[in-house]
Amino acid sequence: MISHIILNNSVRLDEFHANVEDEILSVEFDIPLSIDTLRKIEFFQGEKLLSSCKVFVPVTSDTLFKYRVEVN
Repeated sequence: MISHIILNNSVRLDEFHANVEDEILSVEFDIPLSIDTLRKIEFFQGEKLLSSCKVFVPVTSDTLFKYRVEVN
């Protein structure tokens, strides 16, 4: 399972909610106010990179981000 998330190559998140149901992984986390635009999300298990995705999400206030992906 996911141990931590890295946003924009530099901001580490250790607090998030992850759940797998019916082969769908759902991850929810708050985007820190220090990020103006979310451009990249990386999911890690320890030091191992599990997944990386490029996004473009302008952040203008407190933002709860929800990410869903199919897993096998």
